[in-house]
Amino acid sequence: MLNVSIWTCLPLLLFPSLALPQVATGVIPGREWPATKFTVDRGLEYTNVDGRSLLLDMYRPQAEYQAPAGQPAAPVPVIVWIHGEAGQFAGRYPTPVARMVGNGYAVASIDYPSSAEASVTQQLEDCRAAVRWLRTNAGKYNLDPDHIGAWGISEGGRLAALLGTSAGLEAVDPASSVQAVVDFSGSTGSKGLDPASYGAKDNAPIMILHGDRDTAMALRQSQALDAALRKVGANSTLRIVKGAGHDFSQLQQGDSVELVNNFLDQNLNGGKHVRFWLGKIDPPDDAWVDPIVDEPVGTRYVTFAAPSLGPGRMASYLIYLPPGYDKTPAKRYPVLYYFHGGGGSQRVGDIWVQKLDAAIKAGTCPPMIAVLVEGLPGGGFLDSPDGKSPIESVVIKDLIPSIDANYRTIRRRESRALEGLSMGGSGAFHFGFKYPEMFSMIYGMCAGVSDPNAATRGRPRTPYDLANNPFILAEANLAAIKGRFKIRSVVGTDDFTLEVNKAFDARLSALGIPHEFKIVPHVSHGYKEYYQILDFSFFKTIGTTM
Repeated sequence: MLNVSIWTCLPLLLFPSLALPQVATGVIPGREWPATKFTVDRGLEYTNVDGRSLLLDMYRPQAEYQAPAGQPAAPVPVIVWIHGEAGQFAGRYPTPVARMVGNGYAVASIDYPSSAEASVTQQLEDCRAAVRWLRTNAGKYNLDPDHIGAWGISEGGRLAALLGTSAGLEAVDPASSVQAVVDFSGSTGSKGLDPASYGAKDNAPIMILHGDRDTAMALRQSQALDAALRKVGANSTLRIVKGAGHDFSQLQQGDSVELVNNFLDQNLNGGKHVRFWLGKIDPPDDAWVDPIVDEPVGTRYVTFAAPSLGPGRMASYLIYLPPGYDKTPAKRYPVLYYFHGGGGSQRVGDIWVQKLDAAIKAGTCPPMIAVLVEGLPGGGFLDSPDGKSPIESVVIKDLIPSIDANYRTIRRRESRALEGLSMGGSGAFHFGFKYPEMFSMIYGMCAGVSDPNAATRGRPRTPYDLANNPFILAEANLAAIKGRFKIRSVVGTDDFTLEVNKAFDARLSALGIPHEFKIVPHVSHGYKEYYQILDFSFFKTIGTTM
C-alpha cells in the first residue's frame, strides 16, 4: 500500500487561472500531490432486450492524469457495479463505488430489469451482456479487457457471484467472464439460480462481506456460499462485519475498505496500490450531484431537489450535525456554509469539518450545523452569464431553503455564516455582500477575489462580472453591510493572492466596513496551510437564539 500522509495529498492549485486572470501575476503553483479527475459517460446502451434499452454509466479516470505528459495512458481495469433492488443505491447513478476511479479503475454502473420484470436467469444474461459490451468497447474507453471485476450488493451481490461462477455453467461465452468478484450481502438460492450450486475450482476469486446484524438477507446465506466454494477448491474469502446491517456504508467501513481495495488490486490491477485523498478525486465539471458518495468522517451525504437546474434535477451536499443534535430534538442551531476551492468538490471540507467538530467539543465556538456546498470545480460560486450553470441560484433558492426545511436551523441572518477558501473565499464574499439580508459573518481564506481596477489577462471584464464582484458589491450594498457584518480575511505571505487580498482590505477600509485582515507568515496557497491555522473562535458570536 502507498503510505502517504493525508497532508501530502493536498493541492496547491485551488483557483483555476482562467477564473482569476487578473490575480495570477506569476506562475500559479503546481499541486503538492497530483489530483485525479474523472469523467462520467451516462446512459450508454450495452444491450437491447425486446426493444428495451439497458444502460450503464461509465466512470473513467481522465487519461492525462494517468500518465506523464506526452505518453499514452495504460488501459485501466474495470469494476462492474450491480446495484440491489431497494435502498439508497437502487439505480445506476450515483454509485457507491465511484471512488475507485481514484485507485486506478474504471467503474461501469449497470442497470437491469427488476425481479418483478425478469427471472434471475435473464438478469444474469443481462449482466453478462454488459461484460461483453465492455470487452468489445475496451479500446474506445481505454479499458483493460483482461481485467474486469464484478461488485454487487444484495440481489446485485448474487448476480456478481453468478458472474464469477460462470465456469460451472454450461455454454457460457468466455467474453462474459470476470476475473474477480466482491459480493456484499448477496442472496443465494431463495429463488432462481444459486451461485453456490455452480462453484468450481477455476471460479473467479470472490470476496464476500456480510453484516452480523443483517435482517434483510440472512448471514447464513453468505456462509453457505463461502463453504460451498471452498469445498470445491475455489478462492473464496468471507468477512463478517460486526454491527453491520443490510447497508453498503456499514459494510464498507474501517478496515473493510482496504480489505476490498487490496483484493481488487491483487486480482485486477497487477498488485498496484494507488490511493488518492478522497478530497482530490476531482469530479466532472457538471457534477451537481457529486458522483462520489463516500461520507467523510462526521458528515452525511445528502441529495436535494434543485429546480433551479430544471424539472426533476438534483444536487448534493455534505452536512455536519453537532454533538447532541439527535438527542436534543427541541434545540435549534446556527448554520455555517463552507465553499470549496477551484477544481475541488464538497469533499475537500473533510479535514475542515473535523477541526470544526474539535473546536465545538473544546468550547471554542458554539455548536452549529455545517453545510459543505458542492459548487462545481470551476463555477466561481455564481450563476454563469449564459444561465447554464446557476450555482448561485441553486444555493440561494434551493439549498438554503432545503437545509432550513429539513434541519433544526435558526432561520435568520444573525445565525447564518459563510466560510470559503480561494474560489470559495471569493464566493463567500460574493454571497455575503449580495445577500446581506441572509448572512451576518464571512470568513475568507486566501480569497480569489478580483480587483476591478487591476489589469486583466485573458478575456475582458463584462458588466455581469463587475455586478457580481465583491469589490463592487461592497459599495453597492454598503448601507446593508456596514456595521452589520463580522468579517475576517486571512492570506499568507507566500500566497499568490496576497496582493489582491491587500487591495480588497484597502477597499473595505476605504468604505468604512469594519473587518479583520490577517497576513500569516510563510503560508502559501493550499488547503494544508490554511487548515492548519483555522480559528473557529471567530464564530463564537454567531446567533444561537431565535
